[in-house]
Amino acid sequence: MKTILLTILAVISTFSARGEPTGKNVQELLRTIRSKIPEGWTASYQKQYSWLEISRRKSVLGDYPAPSCLGDYPQKNMVRGRVSFSFRITEGVSPVEYKRMSVENAPVLKNLNALTADLEKRNVRTDKDGSYVPRTDPDKQLVDQYNALKKTLHHVPGYYFRNISLDLEGFPGEDSFSFIPQDNQVLEECGRVRKTLIKLLSKYEEVQQPTDGRTPEGPQTPH
Repeated sequence: MKTILLTILAVISTFSARGEPTGKNVQELLRTIRSKIPEGWTASYQKQYSWLEISRRKSVLGDYPAPSCLGDYPQKNMVRGRVSFSFRITEGVSPVEYKRMSVENAPVLKNLNALTADLEKRNVRTDKDGSYVPRTDPDKQLVDQYNALKKTLHHVPGYYFRNISLDLEGFPGEDSFSFIPQDNQVLEECGRVRKTLIKLLSKYEEVQQPTDGRTPEGPQTPH
């Protein structure tokens, strides 16, 4: 019990120094990433944008997946491109803060999901940026309500390293990539690099929300 308590206190104290520069930890993460990624990959950090990018040096033939909002989209001719994974470094959020914000976000997300369902029933479309475009006054009222509610959400990052938090941007899931290599060996290599990067980070613990007895599908990410 004493060991667990000391561990918790150590984590909290790490994030408590909100004004402490995070550059040291960013550089430590960058060095660690460079030591773990295979030859042919590079990692860089743009301080002015708080942007850390890991990319494959050589470009390969592949394709960029079409946005899901376009539905069935004809495959384009193959182009040359590079696979990259990106982190945006954000202000450190402690696991305790993460839980608090997640709990506060839960009812907001529930209401946003309900509004989303109403907008879809009314066939309200979104533009290329994912924003709803109302066509009638009732639609506009729903969209205004949706946008106002969305602004009350806390931004919660997905991972942390020491006293910095990280958002994964342009960082695909297990079976998807922002640029899809045509060569299966390159595709598998990218998958291994992704798993290596994730293992270097600590993932915030998911907060289990009380339900009304039904198994929830989980709150969806709003547009």
